[in-house]
Amino acid sequence: MKVTVPTFQARSPRVWGLSIAIAATALSWFVGAGTVWAQTVPGGAPGVMVGSGRLHPYVQADSHYVINPGYNTRSGDDVVLVIRPGAELDLPSDKLDLKGHGELEYQRYLGLNNKITQDYSTLAGQLGLNSIINKQGALVLNLHETLVRSADPGQIQPGVRLRHTTNDVGAGADFRPGGGALIFTGQYSFFIDRYDRTDNASSDPKNLDNTRHMPGVRVAWKFLPKTAVFAEATGLITRFPNAGTAADSNLVLAYLGASGNITPRISALLKAGYGNTLISGSDNFNSFVGQAEFNYAFTETTGFRVGVLRTAQPTSLLKYFALNRMYAGVRQAFGARIQAELNVGYDYLQFGSPTENLPAQNNRTDNDLVAEANINYQVTDWFNVALANRFDKRTSSAENIDDTGTPNQSIDYHHNDTFLRLTARY
Repeated sequence: MKVTVPTFQARSPRVWGLSIAIAATALSWFVGAGTVWAQTVPGGAPGVMVGSGRLHPYVQADSHYVINPGYNTRSGDDVVLVIRPGAELDLPSDKLDLKGHGELEYQRYLGLNNKITQDYSTLAGQLGLNSIINKQGALVLNLHETLVRSADPGQIQPGVRLRHTTNDVGAGADFRPGGGALIFTGQYSFFIDRYDRTDNASSDPKNLDNTRHMPGVRVAWKFLPKTAVFAEATGLITRFPNAGTAADSNLVLAYLGASGNITPRISALLKAGYGNTLISGSDNFNSFVGQAEFNYAFTETTGFRVGVLRTAQPTSLLKYFALNRMYAGVRQAFGARIQAELNVGYDYLQFGSPTENLPAQNNRTDNDLVAEANINYQVTDWFNVALANRFDKRTSSAENIDDTGTPNQSIDYHHNDTFLRLTARY
């Protein structure tokens, strides 16, 4: 649940662009809109033996045609070339199961219609390690570490760079007495997000720095082999160390729910509960939260899902936003090697009051429509071809604010990304 939140001292047009951008980025961490953006690689290649495990090196090459790469009302189209070498490590064991991954990514914007977009070109990457200790025992321990360097302008408003580095480290434990029908889970993650310092006079990137403490507990009872009821609670303690006007919050979400198979063809997730941002001396999100999702398998090759979600996240500039989402998706396999997928989502965002006395921001609401389609062809066990398209259109009741605090333009936008991805994995 990684959410990056801005706060600014200068009230420039870029301020509200960043606010929209970061809120939009946060949404993708709640419910995946689809698999098109997951950089999955073919899974049938043998790899290189490393002790009892295997190392899988891979390389991906993308060619994108992007409409409105800056996510604003003025930028033109561009072509983006991406190269992404990486490797995955799998060391399975009942006592210590390790999975690691690492990759570098270089994005090159050609600046076909606007030379400014060439500045989006960047080098990024990530490293991650997940371990499971005592996998078959009554007490199972989980550890994870993920370091990400990112400068993806996919959610960036008016030409603003958001180069930043995140680190997420955490641990968890599952206690399964009596064979595993009853499972007690506890977990904790610490997330830190640090932005590059720049000479941009209209905004100070250090004000976006934030830390997150994320504890959680869960109790689940499997009353059927593939069906369980559960109670869970999570916390999100958010701090903005360099932003004096930020609204630090202690978000608490608690749920009761059930998940699993209803019939051999129908599975569902149902949970309902309560959330509160617990912001001191301020208005709070204090409301119902929940999620309902149904999956239906028409055949072994055709599936459908539909769902609704209501939750909340803290932000600094507008204290919090409530996310109300509806989403649906369909997948279709054509033989063993071709898979297609279509996903559509609609978000209605309700923001809290501003942390500063800014016009055009009280009672702010946004609407966001996202549609994604992709088709994947696994040519061989080691080579995959994917063609995808993503459309995103946002409208907002708010407006950009100039340096005098006056609304001066709409922050609505539309964006489209069409790309071809080639993946080779040994």
